[in-house]
Amino acid sequence: SSVPRNVLGKYNAELPDQQRRELVGDLQIYSKRFLVSAELEGDVVTLYSGEANATQEMAAQEELQKLLKFYLRSSPEVISEPVPLQRHATAPADRSAPRAAASPPLLTVPLIVDPELGAGIDVECGPHGYQVVSVDDMPGQKFEPGDIIIAIAGKSLAGLEEEEQEEIFGENFEEGAVLQILKASR
Repeated sequence: SSVPRNVLGKYNAELPDQQRRELVGDLQIYSKRFLVSAELEGDVVTLYSGEANATQEMAAQEELQKLLKFYLRSSPEVISEPVPLQRHATAPADRSAPRAAASPPLLTVPLIVDPELGAGIDVECGPHGYQVVSVDDMPGQKFEPGDIIIAIAGKSLAGLEEEEQEEIFGENFEEGAVLQILKASR
């Protein structure tokens, strides 16, 4: 049975022919290594989910951005953000059918920081990143308690000591910083 393919991201990749051929070869190696699929279609690299879990997908996205940055000599332009699997609503009748264990959905959201109130979040260090303990009504965030912030501005918080997590989060803490959120299973 084939695994459903979810688009994890699309990146602009306008390159001369020679570099395109090299990139296609690198994407094949990359796809095998990260258990995902990255394909060059026209001037766009599309990253599809594969057999990777959410944490592996996060690492795959970071690595793809580094690979494209190498080829483009600048950060790749993100054309589309990941589409969480949960948006594909299933009819209530399907809920009784046994389902394969899916990895929790991954969200990409901007950090909202008010000049006076700050971000209004309380977090705790954990093995996968920052566990969200509470979110104040103001300024409000696009995530909720129980979710895990696994990366900020493309820098992973997973598997780091508390001091390292605090340092990375602090250095990248600003209005609009892109967060990768692992949704809590509800």
